[in-house]
Amino acid sequence: VELERRDGSRCWVSLALSPLQVDGVKGYTAFVRDVSVEVRQREQVRLLSMVADETDSPVIITGAEGLIEYVNTGFERLSGYSATDVIGRKPGAVLQGAHTDPATVARIRSSLVAGKALYEEILNYRRDGSPYWASMVINPVHDSAGQVIKYVGVMSNITDSKSQAMDDHVRLQAIGRTSLVAEWSLSGECLQANPLLRQQLGQVQGELRLESLPTLLSETDWQALLNGGDVVARIGMPLEGGR
Repeated sequence: VELERRDGSRCWVSLALSPLQVDGVKGYTAFVRDVSVEVRQREQVRLLSMVADETDSPVIITGAEGLIEYVNTGFERLSGYSATDVIGRKPGAVLQGAHTDPATVARIRSSLVAGKALYEEILNYRRDGSPYWASMVINPVHDSAGQVIKYVGVMSNITDSKSQAMDDHVRLQAIGRTSLVAEWSLSGECLQANPLLRQQLGQVQGELRLESLPTLLSETDWQALLNGGDVVARIGMPLEGGR
């Protein structure tokens, strides 16, 4: 029940009443304990549970030993597993499959053992066996003594963006096999060149020696680049031996 203090402030208490009788007079003894902290914590848990249930992002909560204690509806929609299917099991045993990267799994395990928060991108599998890419943020929950008591994980389905990034990577690899490619910093310093360009320059081994972009371009072209424009230009690059 909620009580009002003498100063007008209010607090939540647990109230236990016991009947008693003294010299034929009936009465009650009341045992009162302040439970304001517990009530606030319970309300926070209720609100967090409501948020977790309503969000589209999959949420997993495990105990300190790594066994699943709670999953939200977002997890059920993405994975195809119900809460009944997964509670009491380890997330990796449920979600990981044939092409999940072992190195990623090892990094996750190492961070969890150390009680550290982590972010990873991992290939998971739905109940029907179809794969999807997920980004994961996992945070440990500590008790007052600093011991890990829970792990809270929030995932996002990044299959589309991951597939696009992989497609872009494949295209860049194809371009790099047939074209000379170099990368410069915003200040014009050459950062790297692809193997084909290094081969043409005669600099396959050792440190890359390529002039800065402002030196290779005209002042007009360099200013156009600095202003965010594209430049098409004919430039001369020094070969090994000064040619």
